Amino acid sequence: MMKTNLFILMLFAMLLTACSSDDNSKEETFFVNVYTQYSPEDAEELANPEITKSYVYLFDDASKQIDTSKSLSSVYRENLITYTDGSTEKYLFKSPTSVSAHILEDIPHGKYTLFVVLTSYNGLVQGASSKSIVVNKDYNAKTEKKVFLYRGILNGNYGYQTWDEKW
Repeated sequence: MMKTNLFILMLFAMLLTACSSDDNSKEETFFVNVYTQYSPEDAEELANPEITKSYVYLFDDASKQIDTSKSLSSVYRENLITYTDGSTEKYLFKSPTSVSAHILEDIPHGKYTLFVVLTSYNGLVQGASSKSIVVNKDYNAKTEKKVFLYRGILNGNYGYQTWDEKW
């Protein structure tokens, strides 16, 4: 009888654990959409995958100043962000596709640098942008939007831009 009661108690505990909600999850899913805009008069459009590709990276928030001119290519070419003190860091997460709408799944809670690289269809870096984010339960299912503004061929078409850069 004691073994039966113990078995029922263990079975009940397993059922409670299996049925518990994911409210205590320490991982989140969020989205990053990448747009381009050729001029202030033109509409923002999802980056056209026949012309450009975009890549989304998450780096640990190192609380360091990013060397934007070096990181413009080092993130895409070497998967390393470069800081102004000369140090580098490898990404923690990278979106699995090179399309315009990215899904980052099962990202642990924490502070990150979100870094987006825009390339031409043949792999030449056209632009980059970054921002600090905090992933927590409030960030779940959030959509980040980065609009790259065309700056002309001398700037690599788009160059490095602040996240919310305006015309």
